[in-house]
Amino acid sequence: MDTSIKRMTKNKLSEFNLEEARGWTIHCLLQLEHSINELIADYFEPKQKQQFKRIMLNSSILDFGSKCKILYNIENVKRKTIDNIRKLASIRNSFAHAEIIDNIIVLVDQEGDSTSVESIASKIDVMNSSGKINSVDAYEYLCKFLDLYKVTNKELIELRKDI
Repeated sequence: MDTSIKRMTKNKLSEFNLEEARGWTIHCLLQLEHSINELIADYFEPKQKQQFKRIMLNSSILDFGSKCKILYNIENVKRKTIDNIRKLASIRNSFAHAEIIDNIIVLVDQEGDSTSVESIASKIDVMNSSGKINSVDAYEYLCKFLDLYKVTNKELIELRKDI
């Protein structure tokens, strides 16, 4: 009996349902964390690299924010890369923890005898660094995440080549 969990087969963000969007952002940030772990291990060159990654860089011991602090202190890592990683973590946290609500705009004619749906958009509440909460379009936020993820992942791959 095959009890493996199948990989996603969708190729476009627009095809994701809510749960897939949440899971995808979590998965992408996990992939970045693995790249960060590799970068840290490459930089420090521990004698037992696999054990170092498995134990010392285990998320139960060293959380994502702490790994970013280590990256901050590695030469050649641009501040922009760290900022992008933090933005990605913030967006991921929004998708993982915030409620996503469909916002529906319904048009009612003057006589009230007909209605039509003008638009439906999924909205997610996002808190900025000052504590202000804004409701943003969840799909647009997901697209922003993808764009930022592509850039940041490429930067991390290039950094590993330089260490």
